Amino acid sequence: SVSRKIQQKHQHLLDYFYEEQRMYEASDKVICLSEDTLKVLENIYGVGQDKIMFIPNGLKDTYISISEKTKKILRKKMFIGDWEKIILFNGRTNKAKGIHCLLESFRIVLKKHPECRLVIAGGISDTTSMLKLTKNVASKITYTGQISKEELSLWYHVADIGIVPSYTEQCSYTGIEMMMHGLPIVSSDGFGVREMFQDRNNAVTAKIGNRKKIKEFHNNLSNAMLEILQSENLCKQLSKKSRQTYEFLYSAEKMQQNYEKMFESL
Repeated sequence: SVSRKIQQKHQHLLDYFYEEQRMYEASDKVICLSEDTLKVLENIYGVGQDKIMFIPNGLKDTYISISEKTKKILRKKMFIGDWEKIILFNGRTNKAKGIHCLLESFRIVLKKHPECRLVIAGGISDTTSMLKLTKNVASKITYTGQISKEELSLWYHVADIGIVPSYTEQCSYTGIEMMMHGLPIVSSDGFGVREMFQDRNNAVTAKIGNRKKIKEFHNNLSNAMLEILQSENLCKQLSKKSRQTYEFLYSAEKMQQNYEKMFESL
């Protein structure tokens, strides 16, 4: 039968699912990083509410505020022109992270704002594919490769916009780092990402929409970037809320408090 063929084709997934389910049953507590995951644990894996602990990731605050004068000096040392607007992506260059859609959206942005530069921090998983996607706009894209935390921190300091276009995340460390540095952020409304960023609050959110019609996401993502580029007031508002969100929800201290509560409940 058709159902039997489907089961055989996806048996490895079913086996993995049941193995995970047994692991959850044997646990005293199950920690999840997002409320989206919490719903999956409850509704699909059947884990009881009393067993689940929602504890987002947290990071130690390493941000050091710098003046506009120092920022200009830093940009000069990094050979970034005063006129350039830096859009920073940090993470793996695969489809799940939304990099392919970002590249298409960036092409649209350049038509209205040719002073923009996209900086892709991190290793490149498929060089050939990436080079094909960046045809005609390669001069406007900088690849840093794998860099140290110190080097990455410099890019956070000089960036004008941080972008998190992922289709799915648990609790993005990159997103937390961008909030820590008070960047105006463009995000998707992907699984997990939509919890970290709220539209017109601490980010401008681009809806993914129908995944079979990728042009919809391309347009939404480019419009979100253009909106920030065209409004200095919006930049300031998002920057302030971005930093506040980090302090309130994603600091190392907040994560420590949550884990202490969990241990006390055992």
